[in-house]
Amino acid sequence: MPASGTLVLVLCVVGVLALGYPISLYLNARRGQGLGEIDLLRNAGRRVRRPWGQEDDDLEELARRVEDLKGKRE
Repeated sequence: MPASGTLVLVLCVVGVLALGYPISLYLNARRGQGLGEIDLLRNAGRRVRRPWGQEDDDLEELARRVEDLKGKRE
């Protein structure tokens, strides 16, 4: 039975942490603070969705410029 009490305690701590962080971000954003943290999280989310997104964009730009140079040469 003590394991059950420990499980409840762990779940409560995890729940407080899971709800506490977003609430603190929201309150800081409302006060005009913490916008840097929100931007960091937003950038991290973008990076997770497209790990090589910036490199892909750079390669597309390079390919476009090469095509422009080939067109001028011909």
